[in-house]
Amino acid sequence: KLGLEADAASSGEEAVELFRKASLEGRGYSAVVMDLALPGGISGLEATLAIKQIDGSAKVIVSSGYLEQNARNAALEHGFAGILPKPYTADRLASELRWVLKSGE
Repeated sequence: KLGLEADAASSGEEAVELFRKASLEGRGYSAVVMDLALPGGISGLEATLAIKQIDGSAKVIVSSGYLEQNARNAALEHGFAGILPKPYTADRLASELRWVLKSGE
């Protein structure tokens, strides 16, 4: 509906690998939505740090059920481009994606 393509990863390691592969192939991601709580392996914060090592300008939106709506400043200070507290609607996701994608233009 938004005119965007999406990939999904089931772990932090898989997200980092998808990001690395896309970067190497010259088809990087415009934005990443990263949950902080991921199953097994590395956390969302660790995956974000790894993604930022691949591309320091990567736009990563933090998502979690433990975020307050007013946590945007703290998230931005930690290198996230945006914040998406759970639960969220498709409209809220679309709004945050538009805001993050426009903020870097």
